[in-house]
Amino acid sequence: MRGFKLPILLSGVLHIGLLLALVFGVSWQVELQPVDIPPGQIVKAKVMDDRLIEEAERRKLAEQEAQRQAIERKQQQAAEKKRQEELRLKAEREKKLALEAKRKAEEKKLQQEEERKRREAEQKKREAEQKKREEEERKRLVEEKKRRQEEKQRAEAERLAAEEEALLAQMHADIAASEVNKYVGYMRDKVTRMWIRPADLPPSLTCKVRVKIIPGGDVTSVSIVRSSGSEAFDRSVEAAVYKASPLPVPSDIRQFDKLREIEFEFNPGT
Repeated sequence: MRGFKLPILLSGVLHIGLLLALVFGVSWQVELQPVDIPPGQIVKAKVMDDRLIEEAERRKLAEQEAQRQAIERKQQQAAEKKRQEELRLKAEREKKLALEAKRKAEEKKLQQEEERKRREAEQKKREAEQKKREEEERKRLVEEKKRRQEEKQRAEAERLAAEEEALLAQMHADIAASEVNKYVGYMRDKVTRMWIRPADLPPSLTCKVRVKIIPGGDVTSVSIVRSSGSEAFDRSVEAAVYKASPLPVPSDIRQFDKLREIEFEFNPGT
């Protein structure tokens, strides 16, 4: 562009200089040396000047057009450069957004994975706790069943032991009662042998007496529990008991304890 403008500029300057030289030269000649110039030569010079002026105008217009086109190209280049820069920035923004979206997607995926693992861990923990509770409940039921069985067995053993003890006690009681009754019979027989029947009393009279005895058989007291209805008969029975003292008693103190105080029916007719 600069190489094109310089010749045009030089050419324009030379033509303008030549034109001025001709004009001023003609004026000086007219002033210094008036001569007669033929009309044809004047017209010819004027036409030449017009052509030079037109050429200068064309060159000026061409230069202006070149400048305008140069400015337009610069503007187009600047616009293209700006567009390319905008495209580059847009691409960078899109790339940045894509990377950010990818990062967020990876973070979300990681969070979802961590959440899944957390839920799985919690589920396993709940299952383990449930299994532990079930195992504890099973053990409790087994222990409860075992305890009930042991209580049942213990109760059954206690019942059997109680029955056996009661049976033994009854046997001992029967034996003891038998021994007591035997000695009571001995005592009644001895009292009967010592009894003297009062005169004019019916033979069907009976009374019940209570006798207190000390070890060895000695009688300490006699009382009528149920009277025969005849005072003489009752007094005769009391006298017979004292007379029969000491009464026959067992040597075993445990058996004697049951005979310390006895009651028996005195019926001389039996």
